[in-house]
Amino acid sequence: MRDGEADAFALSNPMFLHPEIKSRFSSSIPLWSIGDHLLVRKDSPIKDSNISSLLGKKIAVLHGNGHGPIDKYFENGMIKKHAVYSTPQILELVLKGRVDGAICNKTTLPALMNRAKVSMKNYRLIESPLYTFNLHLLVKRQKSNFLRDFDKFIQTEKIPEI
Repeated sequence: MRDGEADAFALSNPMFLHPEIKSRFSSSIPLWSIGDHLLVRKDSPIKDSNISSLLGKKIAVLHGNGHGPIDKYFENGMIKKHAVYSTPQILELVLKGRVDGAICNKTTLPALMNRAKVSMKNYRLIESPLYTFNLHLLVKRQKSNFLRDFDKFIQTEKIPEI
């Protein structure tokens, strides 16, 4: 606070971080484990989140976000990525059938839909996640004492499940 900068920020996973960010920050021990799911139209023929179900499909994602194990399928074109800049854009693309589905975080989706004033009645979230990942606090590398203390706190306190 004295320096006008935070010592730590964001809950993320190292697999989503750009190498430049990874070089400046260390990750705490995991705080929570969550997953990203596939959001589809209610009448979509997609019934599960297996990679084989997504081959050749067009999937909406938020621009700039990584998608862990799915990224290699986007990069080689086996799954077509349609990047947009906002959740309302994603919801509209799915609803209008311009994409086959969208990668969404199950935990944050209800609030994002509420903010966009969109009902879940026209959508379906595939229950099994595309992938799961741990969330970590990102701490500046030079703040190793803070990271050590934070990790110790996490190990001794019970963190509620998301």
